Amino acid sequence: MCGRFALINNPLLLMTLFDLPPMQDFVPVYNIAPSFRVLAAHVKDEQVALGKFAWNYRPHWAKQNMKSVINARVETVFEKPYFRGAIKYHRCLVPATGFYEWKPPEAGEKGKTPVFIHPEKMEEGFLLAGLYDGEGMAICTREASDRMRRIHDRMPVIISRDDAEMWLRSQETTEVKEILDRALDVDHAFPVSRDVNSPATNSADLLEPTGKPYF
Repeated sequence: MCGRFALINNPLLLMTLFDLPPMQDFVPVYNIAPSFRVLAAHVKDEQVALGKFAWNYRPHWAKQNMKSVINARVETVFEKPYFRGAIKYHRCLVPATGFYEWKPPEAGEKGKTPVFIHPEKMEEGFLLAGLYDGEGMAICTREASDRMRRIHDRMPVIISRDDAEMWLRSQETTEVKEILDRALDVDHAFPVSRDVNSPATNSADLLEPTGKPYF
């Protein structure tokens, strides 16, 4: 799954790809948690725009007893009615400097270790695949890559710069599936402080390594 991430500077990659102006009121967030309002690129009036969505997806037609979710598994997203409309018509790109995952304890360790996973160029960050409906959004996840598997068995879908516009605009299921198949792997990961466990903690110290990198 993907349950926490960071965005610490203006999403430069999105701005470069879609000729978007820098956000004048941008504030770094080191610990973005579910229910937070997050920045995402989406198509609005046929143009790519940046907007904010609550990280809490629930389709507009959902009955009152249907729960909101934060992730959408790509293995079932085309079949499940909960996501079927969004994967076809309402895809978005969520910029992230990197994301957090919790590594199971090894022999002699107590409790899970929070890990920060980031790309080679942290200033560019990742483009995470997302779905939205109304004001709510979910991040798409897939089975972990070989590199990521030692930390967790799931990971967010990372869209390449070459596939970014097609991800937002395509209405061809085959094309969308091909983009998902080409999802990028992660580059670097290192352990961080357990302070990240609390969504109320938002500090640059959260991105300080507390041990040797995993990769």
